[in-house]
Amino acid sequence: MSVWGIAPKSKLCYTSGCSNQITAGDACVIHEVTGFLACKECGDKYGKKAWGMVDNDVHPSAPQTPITLTSFSYKFGKPSNAAKVIDTRTAVRNPWRRAELRKLTGLDPRVQEFVGHCKGAKDLLYTAARRVELGFQSIAFGCQGGKHRSVALVEMLAKQLREDGRNVVVVHRDLKVKAKEKVDGSTASDPKSTVEVISV
Repeated sequence: MSVWGIAPKSKLCYTSGCSNQITAGDACVIHEVTGFLACKECGDKYGKKAWGMVDNDVHPSAPQTPITLTSFSYKFGKPSNAAKVIDTRTAVRNPWRRAELRKLTGLDPRVQEFVGHCKGAKDLLYTAARRVELGFQSIAFGCQGGKHRSVALVEMLAKQLREDGRNVVVVHRDLKVKAKEKVDGSTASDPKSTVEVISV
């Protein structure tokens, strides 16, 4: 299967008979298994017929279009605008269970260190970074409360992408959301307390 993406490095187009040079950051076609790259012109010409690209495959946004990384709590629902949603709840240990970390958030280096030492965190970060290479422009990480694991992983990925020269917008959707008890004992977000913490 091949998809539109952003070239992670400069290469020659692998299409037979084409000698176009693909520059890092260019829109191109990426073969998901082999990682081979095809230039935009060949993608337009051969994509659907030769490589099985489907109708909803689209050119990725320009390289400098910001990549939006969002943290959220599953208690308040998934973000509707995320191209990829990553569930951290089973893969990463919950810092909330550690008394010394409970009152902190994923913005704190101590929480990020705890999360980063979980093997599952490394796998999730690799998955997210791979999606960025393939041209995904919005990725969301979710955890139980939206304050520890998801926030830490968003901050860690944002740091990595910025070091690679990417333009990143971070949205911590539920970091400051307070919960109130319903009559039936379930929780719901208080609209008046909903505050998005955004950084660029």
